[in-house]
Amino acid sequence: HDSMKNVVDEGFELIYLYLSATGWNVYAPNLPPTIALKNLSSVVLIKNNPDFSDGFNIITTTENKFSLTPGQMHLMNLEPFNDFDGSSTKNNSSMETNEVREVTPLNILIPIGTPIILMTRVGGYHPMESDGYLELQGNRLNYLNPNKRLVIFDVIGIIEQPPDKSIMDVYHDALQYIEMNKKVMVIYIDGFSYGQYNYAVVNNKMPFMGNLNKVEMALSVFRPVTNSGMAAMLTGQPPYINGISDRSNRNPKGGTIFDFLHLNGKSSMLIEGNTSILNLNTNTVLNPDRNNNGHTDDEVYESAVENMNDVDFLMVHFHGLDDLGHTYGDFDKKTMTKLSQIDGYVESLVSLWDGMVIITSDH
Repeated sequence: HDSMKNVVDEGFELIYLYLSATGWNVYAPNLPPTIALKNLSSVVLIKNNPDFSDGFNIITTTENKFSLTPGQMHLMNLEPFNDFDGSSTKNNSSMETNEVREVTPLNILIPIGTPIILMTRVGGYHPMESDGYLELQGNRLNYLNPNKRLVIFDVIGIIEQPPDKSIMDVYHDALQYIEMNKKVMVIYIDGFSYGQYNYAVVNNKMPFMGNLNKVEMALSVFRPVTNSGMAAMLTGQPPYINGISDRSNRNPKGGTIFDFLHLNGKSSMLIEGNTSILNLNTNTVLNPDRNNNGHTDDEVYESAVENMNDVDFLMVHFHGLDDLGHTYGDFDKKTMTKLSQIDGYVESLVSLWDGMVIITSDH
């Protein structure tokens, strides 16, 4: 409680904690006396070799720029910040209340005014310009901007200079075409990254999609898994609004593109693999691996060809690239062979479709 702090990286077996009438204390007679702190306010365990999933990360479109865990932040020289919390008046006397926060200015990591997107553990997605502070609160980091009276809790990352597009634009672009009375097909290639796209183009693995115009990098959402990515595409909203932040929930909030189509008398269909990802207001056609070749992409393609003339809006979901990417790696020969196969399916579907086509991925 006297603001002393000790960092210990060895000799843990020589340190004892005991409880007195005033609180927890340190007893370590075989170590330097500075370790013998009284009335401990906290004990922080700091992982020696954390990975990116352990804490807060700053990334750009090309690199993982910076990583910081709450434990590592405890080792920093943080600034006390008096955050105005309110005021009260009694008998002609006024008093302000401030909450003291431990912070570090964000501008030591990112220049002020840089376009960024803050993402939170619950799927928050907050575009802004860099300013304010990072606050250490227990085992989490918060974003604090006192000028805007803004606190965003449990920030897990910042995208610096994010791309202009996001996967949520699928909803808005499709809606625009539908309102123009155009048919729309969304070809959804699960787990297809921009890095894989560039690799496939350079190595001639993707003759059709590699020669398309207006191919743009798009930002995904957190967590970058199929459920949350698909919900973001279909609602046009990030996970903290649509309610799908991981695989535990299958019911999007606030309506999807399929709900809009239904309300406006438009027909729709989702061509899926062997299982439904989300509960949606559309005709979902499931396609098990009937020929036992280990994937459903060929069945999905055949089902899409069979049904495409019957609907105003069609979503076609290929899973094989994501499956092989997880098993063998994003750039493995088997993964690239699967991408070449899907490229052929995409070329055929585009040639057969009488309407607009959006080709996208979730993460």
